[in-house]
Amino acid sequence: MTWALKAPPGGGKQGANPYFDGLSIEEQEDIANKHIEMDEKFNFYRLKNTPQNTPETGWLINMHTTTIFTEGSNKRAFSALDMYFLRENGSHFKATMKYEPYFYIAVTEGMEGVFDQWVKNKFKSEVSAVSVIEKEDLDLKNHLIGLKRTLVKIEFPNTNDLMRVRKVLMPAIKRNQDEAKTKAIYEVYKPENTNTSNKMNNDEVLEHVLDIREYDVPYHIRTAIDNSITCGLWYDVQVRGLSTTLTHREDLEERPDPVIMAFDIECTKQDLKFPDADNGDMVMMISYMLDNQGYLIINRDVVSADIEDFEYTPKPDYEGPFIVWNEPDERALLQRFFDHIIEVQPTILVTFNGDFFDWPFIDKRAAYYGMNMTEQIGFGKDNADEYKSRHAIHMDAFSTVGGWSVEDMLLVSVYGMHASAPVLLLPHTGV
Repeated sequence: MTWALKAPPGGGKQGANPYFDGLSIEEQEDIANKHIEMDEKFNFYRLKNTPQNTPETGWLINMHTTTIFTEGSNKRAFSALDMYFLRENGSHFKATMKYEPYFYIAVTEGMEGVFDQWVKNKFKSEVSAVSVIEKEDLDLKNHLIGLKRTLVKIEFPNTNDLMRVRKVLMPAIKRNQDEAKTKAIYEVYKPENTNTSNKMNNDEVLEHVLDIREYDVPYHIRTAIDNSITCGLWYDVQVRGLSTTLTHREDLEERPDPVIMAFDIECTKQDLKFPDADNGDMVMMISYMLDNQGYLIINRDVVSADIEDFEYTPKPDYEGPFIVWNEPDERALLQRFFDHIIEVQPTILVTFNGDFFDWPFIDKRAAYYGMNMTEQIGFGKDNADEYKSRHAIHMDAFSTVGGWSVEDMLLVSVYGMHASAPVLLLPHTGV
């Protein structure tokens, strides 16, 4: 099979998984192994079994949906959460938490048991557990007095199975809700067929399916919420087989120092036009700061002479010694950039409008030379047109500045970014 590493999906519903949807177990496992290879390329090795009472301690920096598989000939796929950690000394590790996705179904009052049994019989291979629970429902008029609604919770081994069952239920739910709206009695709607026998046929059971809840929560968010997992906190991580337990270390407050790379590109362009990677414009320079050390990569196809190392220190607090690499052409410039990212392993990359200019331009120019940026450094465009990777974070500063008011910009122009940042990062009170 021809395979290409893809960037992590951007948001989406709980079942939307562009990596694995519709693929065989073997194909899914092949893609998952490629993700593991990329993680290990940046020294994020998955924890196996940790010694009893000797957890691994790490600072959580990122998380992504993945799929894990049982051993043996009868393989099963399970949705899981890959969590990327930094140790106190700055080294990396990864832990994977198996957690079953789910949604809730509201059925006609008194039909919960029948629907429970129907789901277990009809979806034996897709469903891992079905239970009847009570949950607060904000749609109920008297929910403030503690009134709860009875729902059927359906759990699945993986998001693909969730999607398959959801596709069966959604048309019936929409049809029943449309009928209820027509009758203008949705809250007390009851179908004409009130047979509560376990021998009801498929259509009769579906007449009683009224609503679906929490089906659209992205898997990684669902898992993080249910297990109280938050990036930017310290955790003790204990792994036993497929079971991973995280314990928040409230006594640890000082974060480790992630490797931060802030970069910008300069490009050639036609007169009076914007740089266009598809029209032959090239990357002329890539400059970046890496832990207070500056780097500049030069494309000598464009620049007429070698540039020597230099220092740019606009203020004493912002020292800028720069190491310069003079590369013979654009291909060599791009390869030098990729190789240095692999070497220094940044966990945070910062750009200004990188999602819509720097990353796409680099991506297209690399492809022009037969280089796959995502396969080299793990960064690629997701289905939200944002550039992400599994092991590192891309922070596009333009996304923050784009929401500034005129007053915010005046604040920065008068006091500078360093002094203004604490104020700008506070929630707006509207005062």
